[in-house]
Amino acid sequence: SLNTQDKDVLHISFNFNSKYITKINQEVPEVFFFNVLLLILILIDDNLHQEAFEKLAFLIGKFKERKYNNQTVAHLKAKTYYYYCLEAERLKISTSIMK
Repeated sequence: SLNTQDKDVLHISFNFNSKYITKINQEVPEVFFFNVLLLILILIDDNLHQEAFEKLAFLIGKFKERKYNNQTVAHLKAKTYYYYCLEAERLKISTSIMK
């Protein structure tokens, strides 16, 4: 479950309602991850690469908090890592995300 600070970050970043975030996150984490990834892709399309990179790092942190044994989440995680590396390259940031 997301803590209050994470909910505030999502609310400010993506205009998510706190009650809505809690419901999605608790019931279907795949939907949460998919929706956040879609919003990140909008940031990339709008050339907001720094913001997209920060949101991708946030999403990777969420993946690392819990171990998901689900093929849908594995696919979303792979997409997230791909876009994270792509944005790091665009921003010329050297990062080690595999820690």
